Amino acid sequence: MDTKKNYKNFEMNTLIKCLIDSRCRISLFFIVFCTIFVFSCEKFEYEEEYKEEYKEETKEEYINSKYPTKEELDIFYASYWNKPEYQQAHTAKNAIYLTKEEKEIYYYLNIVRLNPPLFAQTYASGYEGDNGWGRGYAWEERKRTLIETLSDMEPLGLIVPDEELFETAHCFAYEGGKLGITGHDRSQTSCISDYHAECCQFGGGKNGLSIIMSFLIDAGENNAELGHRRILLDSRYDKLGASIQPHKTYVFVAVLDLKRKN
Repeated sequence: MDTKKNYKNFEMNTLIKCLIDSRCRISLFFIVFCTIFVFSCEKFEYEEEYKEEYKEETKEEYINSKYPTKEELDIFYASYWNKPEYQQAHTAKNAIYLTKEEKEIYYYLNIVRLNPPLFAQTYASGYEGDNGWGRGYAWEERKRTLIETLSDMEPLGLIVPDEELFETAHCFAYEGGKLGITGHDRSQTSCISDYHAECCQFGGGKNGLSIIMSFLIDAGENNAELGHRRILLDSRYDKLGASIQPHKTYVFVAVLDLKRKN
């Protein structure tokens, strides 16, 4: 016991003497500072390593717990669709009156029409729906029939933007969205019906791929005749006006107005 007590007294006396001596005091402070610094660095590196590991686990878990996004599918199938022969699908790239998402509608519709079997093998097969939205009645069955239809289909002509059709679609999307209209009845609006065919989507994914896939799958109890699919895969149509606007009930509405070739 006495030995331990004497040792403690020795340590205390040594510390006091060191604190009195300026050179020893500086050295002591330096040692303490370095010790704290090294410990902090090690702790920081551990935390950063843990954060990266956690972030990767969270990212992996997040990806596995949702449907693939448009961006993910674009990456998956880039090697198929980034070839020069498919760049012509960007028929709306210079239409300054269209938003990015509205231009996407033309692109995805055109790649379907340029190579239906390839679209069936890629986007149609990989698309699983819109995150945060239900799939709708008979979704899986109609996706299956879509893939079968596209797999045996010959190429169709390109769809090009038409500004007059855009004004027709924009008017109904804007006014109908503010009123919460669903369907094609324009009687409550000031919009004319200067088109040959129309497709309207209420809610769902607000991007070109989701909108086109929704029309092509054509889920829903009221879509048994697959009218939207038939319209978009009809070779007689070559002009399109597309508009996406907010909707009072369904967050947004997409209106596609088409005309047949002259």
